[in-house]
Amino acid sequence: MNWPWKRSLPPIAAPLGVTAFFLLAALAFWKFRIIDPATLARVSPQTGDLYAQSYPMSSYGFKLLGSGAIPFWNPYQLCGAPFLAEPLTGLFYPANLVYLLFETGAAAEVSLVMHLLLGGLGMWALGRALGFTSAGALASATTFIWSGFVFSRIHQPTLLSGVCWLPATLFLVEKSLRGSRSASWGLVLAIACQLLNGATEVFLYNMYAAALFTGFRLAPRIRAGASRTAARRAALLLGCVVAGVLLSSPQLLPSLELVGLSARAPGSLPLHSVLSPTYKGAIAPFDFLTRSLVSVGDVAVGFLPLFGLAFGLGSRRVANAWWFALTAAVTATLLISGGWAFEMYYDTPLGDLFRRPKKFLQIYALAQALMAGIALTRLEEWSSVRVRGGRLWSSVAWVAGLCLAGAGIAWLAFRGLVGGYLLGATALLVVFGLSGHAGLRRGVVVGLLLLQGANLFLGARNHSVRPAAQPQTFDRYANLLGELKQAVGHERIYLSPALPKPGLSLKQGVLQEVRVVVDYEPLCSRRADAFFRRVSGSNRPVCTNVMLGAESKWRMMDLTSTRYYLALAGSELDRFLEEASQQPERSGFELASRGQLVSVYERSGYLPRAYYVPRARVFGGPEQVLAELAAPRFESRGEVLLEAEPALESGPTRRSAGRAEVEIQVDEPERVAVEVRAPRRGFLVLTDSFYPGWRATANGREVPIYRANYLFRAVPVPAGGTRIVFEFRPDSFRAGLRVGAATAVVLLVVGIGSMRKRGRQT
Repeated sequence: MNWPWKRSLPPIAAPLGVTAFFLLAALAFWKFRIIDPATLARVSPQTGDLYAQSYPMSSYGFKLLGSGAIPFWNPYQLCGAPFLAEPLTGLFYPANLVYLLFETGAAAEVSLVMHLLLGGLGMWALGRALGFTSAGALASATTFIWSGFVFSRIHQPTLLSGVCWLPATLFLVEKSLRGSRSASWGLVLAIACQLLNGATEVFLYNMYAAALFTGFRLAPRIRAGASRTAARRAALLLGCVVAGVLLSSPQLLPSLELVGLSARAPGSLPLHSVLSPTYKGAIAPFDFLTRSLVSVGDVAVGFLPLFGLAFGLGSRRVANAWWFALTAAVTATLLISGGWAFEMYYDTPLGDLFRRPKKFLQIYALAQALMAGIALTRLEEWSSVRVRGGRLWSSVAWVAGLCLAGAGIAWLAFRGLVGGYLLGATALLVVFGLSGHAGLRRGVVVGLLLLQGANLFLGARNHSVRPAAQPQTFDRYANLLGELKQAVGHERIYLSPALPKPGLSLKQGVLQEVRVVVDYEPLCSRRADAFFRRVSGSNRPVCTNVMLGAESKWRMMDLTSTRYYLALAGSELDRFLEEASQQPERSGFELASRGQLVSVYERSGYLPRAYYVPRARVFGGPEQVLAELAAPRFESRGEVLLEAEPALESGPTRRSAGRAEVEIQVDEPERVAVEVRAPRRGFLVLTDSFYPGWRATANGREVPIYRANYLFRAVPVPAGGTRIVFEFRPDSFRAGLRVGAATAVVLLVVGIGSMRKRGRQT
């Protein structure tokens, strides 16, 4: 709306006012819909990632980063795993500076408000750039940041921040297509920030939307015969994307390496598993339609997009935006349903990387937010149309909008539901159409805007308490874990997934810096996944659950150097271990302590984290090794199973006097030093995960590391004393650092050259 008083304001006042409005909107949403309603003081499925991944990893990573160290390796889960390569932590993301300034829980809340502000401002700017009125742009922005999909990401900070970059990205694309050089530079930084943020999957869908948007914005130029100009603009955008990707290489290359080795690598999950009811990846069409109309859950976009779908017909002002929003919404809906469209997409090279069809909801939410803006923009255009002449009621778009509203109300009635907001909006539109007073019509526009906001604002409600409100939940068993940390030495403990959460399990190893052998890790390696599935006898992915019991392969578990086992008191595992501890000489288990909730058992047959074996057997493939590990003939203390022929140095092979002695002298996340005194040449086995980037030296000279017992590391050692030092220096990070630095230098040179050229022209 163009109010008269706006003409007297200085140019800077409008942007500041808009920023203040969306900041207040983000704060109000955070306070009244996220924090205040939180009454469920336990980990729910919705908050699982927040407690199990985001909070613990951010707490550990930024603590080290604040001390001046980059955490490359995480020794506290799955026998060791890459830390920096895990993208969701976003150690290099500029906005995550808040994690260095605030406690982790508080920083997550500050980040949430910041990114809601970013999403609102980006959507507002995009709407205005596309020709929306002030009310239309405001409707688009509030619809987007209060949509059900954005709200569904509030417990996943990295994904939320990635989604909120989408409108700003499209705005920068729009301005770049118009020739703005500053927007092109901004687009480079926006691309880099999204990848450094770590939500790679969200970035991919943002790029899908940006590519479709670019096509629609360039189509008029191509039709007008300006194909060369369109090609140059498209090439510029592609260059900006490539430059942003290259700038993010220090994070991107390690993450790509990890994804390629993970259990979630492309091709690891068949389509029928993705579309199965247990995976909950798709939304049935009729269910999708109903949830859209009543604004329930992650589909919620309010009632305005339904009117925008019809009101955009025949408009010249917003025609291009309407066609883009319509195409994006229809395409996303087809993919979300998991039907033939998603099956075709799944066959593309990236289709099975981020699998759930529901991930396309972010494109759907963007498209529907644009439709909401189109609805109010058109209503403001119609505010001056007289009723007496019948021009409004003869408009196809106007009649179609009312018919769609009637159809929506009838559908809800058929499903036994009442859409109160849709009924109210339809009534306001009837008043709009019957009234010839421009002021009353503008009042209806304001009423619809407020009704849309109330629909989405009041429809969202979080019940789960967040870590900022209850940080003590992580420390409930700190004393127990602290005692175990002192007792376990260099070995590991097992936390049953059935233990109370988040007090135990869910990254307690990372928080308390205790080596936990299994824990939640979405990007665990295929090797770890296969190994622990074989141990537990389960087909469930290891990243979510490794339940041990009577049928588990305990001899394989001993290979992980697991010394203590924590079980929920009275659980099936507790009963089994209690019975086994009655015969410790046979089972190897003894009861260490018993509490009201947790029982602790100690295992005597485990292998130490570093040990010596005199011989090796070489197999032709990993599956053969995995099968042999559980065989009775495998002598874990006398041999190691390798997958490549080792290069052994010449030396004495006869057994000398004395026994093997192995001592870990330095035990740091990225550096482990082991002193070995071997009676004959053989192998040092370290039960830490084999991963690219680890280097080993023997008395200062580099030696090869072999994959041992399917999952671990082995180094040949000669007879006598040898000091073996393992250091983690990932080549992927070093290569990414070089690529990122070179890209920054090139961009700096190009930028300086461009500034000088413009200066000479001036």
